[in-house]
Amino acid sequence: MLSSELQNASLKAARDFAMSHANEDYFNEKCTVYVNQNGENIIYNHITVTISYQTAYEDFRVTLVWEEDEEQISYKDIGLHGYYSTNFNLFVFNELSETLSFNDEDKTITIIA
Repeated sequence: MLSSELQNASLKAARDFAMSHANEDYFNEKCTVYVNQNGENIIYNHITVTISYQTAYEDFRVTLVWEEDEEQISYKDIGLHGYYSTNFNLFVFNELSETLSFNDEDKTITIIA
């Protein structure tokens, strides 16, 4: 679990991403998602990404439906998960590119709406 300071920064980043694209703190759209592992990019095209606030955990849950890109390797085979939490993963919102990025062990994941 992240420190409370990092949790707040991560929560703000997820919220800012949602607000920049959906004009509210809920986001549900088809996105392109880049997974960089050891310098190699795997691109998942047109997969559903949902960002929603979970009152019980006081975090944002970021859900990615990796299976929607049937041409890519199974997300499970490379150690990805179906959802991530701003309490456990440090999300970073890039205002210039309007992307949301975070790490999952040795992978950097970038969401492009």
